[in-house]
Amino acid sequence: MPKTAHPYGNKVKFFINGTILYKILTAKICKQTSLTISSYELKEEPIFAPVQLPDLIGELSDLEELKIIGINLTSLPTSIGKLTKLKTLHLHKNLLSDLPPSFGKLSNLEELDIKNNLFTTLPEPICNLPQLKRLNLSNNPLTGLPDNITELQNLEELDLSMDVFQGNPPCGKKMPALEWIQLQDDKISSLRRLKTLCLDGHSISVK
Repeated sequence: MPKTAHPYGNKVKFFINGTILYKILTAKICKQTSLTISSYELKEEPIFAPVQLPDLIGELSDLEELKIIGINLTSLPTSIGKLTKLKTLHLHKNLLSDLPPSFGKLSNLEELDIKNNLFTTLPEPICNLPQLKRLNLSNNPLTGLPDNITELQNLEELDLSMDVFQGNPPCGKKMPALEWIQLQDDKISSLRRLKTLCLDGHSISVK
């Protein structure tokens, strides 16, 4: 039996896309340094279908903080790489499984939160972010990390909790700045440089 389209599907999609476009245009005109697009703001209409951002997002050249939360976002446009002033980016509670190569051009990004998505591996562009200090990968179907995660020489905090993570976390001399890591289980070897280790919500000071 064929699926019946939701009677308000087109209306909802139009409302959501229109609201997102309005917020982006407003941010562009007002030269905002911070922008939040979240499901809480769209609560008047439920989100049924996946959502994509317009290329216009790349024209918000003054943005330093961007939060796109819980709107079923499936991908980012290539233009995201133009946001070179961005320092904080939250993309949690979406449907992301990959990032465009241009993401690696966010050279000033210090904090990235992509928890509660569909990543099975760490997207390559993340390893090209020289200023990244805080990375939240929790609650993804993440099974491992690439060797070149050690290129994140300024990374201080790494959250891998609630991931299907196999192997040891990246620590030691290859990641000298890493001080805080949260894990799901007992993957705790080679953590000599850490100051804080969190296992299942319990914080342990490492001396």
